[in-house]
Amino acid sequence: MLDLCLLLGAHTFGRAQCLNFISRLYNFSGSGNPDPTLNTTYLAALQQLCPQAGNRSVLTNLDRTTADTFDGNYFSNLQTNEGLLQSDQELFSTTGADTIAIVNNFSAQQLVALFGGPSWESFLGRKDGLTACQTGANKALPSPFDPLLAIASIFAAVGLDSRDQVALSGAHSFGRVRCLFLTPRLYDFNNTRKPDPTLSRTTEDTPEIMSSRWKWDSARQPRPNNSEYI
Repeated sequence: MLDLCLLLGAHTFGRAQCLNFISRLYNFSGSGNPDPTLNTTYLAALQQLCPQAGNRSVLTNLDRTTADTFDGNYFSNLQTNEGLLQSDQELFSTTGADTIAIVNNFSAQQLVALFGGPSWESFLGRKDGLTACQTGANKALPSPFDPLLAIASIFAAVGLDSRDQVALSGAHSFGRVRCLFLTPRLYDFNNTRKPDPTLSRTTEDTPEIMSSRWKWDSARQPRPNNSEYI
């Protein structure tokens, strides 16, 4: 799914002919109506550009905001239902799809940079590693069951302090987690056979907690925000 989103992200620039999306404007899936996932303002603009009986070879931008720039606006457009092609918009508009979280993640990275948040350029991959190492990752990354001091020690080992730890943990403002990582907190915290006393009773009793995956931030999903800290 990650590869799919990355490759379709190439539509951040380029053009498409009306014939490639006109069915979304007038007769989506044989319904006789426009695609309901298409932003209505964007729909009106496209209908003006591509009349139902008009020239279907007319070109329009795949990315309506920054048509000739390689950036993350392609993913932001999907969040506002402004993906031009059906295959693009379905990355975000398909209920329950794993691609929704990926789109939100890529869009959030763009927003952080636009609003002056911390950012830095880095090379892809590591110069000192030729292969992925699951064993090394399990040793070097903190476990979801680790206490605070153990996590702080792991961060300190790579030159990160408590401020870095809190900032990086804030990435849990969106995303999902499996029940196996939180079940002990609900029923047998630290082998006490009781829930974690620091856990909000509202969260503990929510029926959705019984689903196979739970939201990191139960307050405001799926957009990045500061609810992780509230």
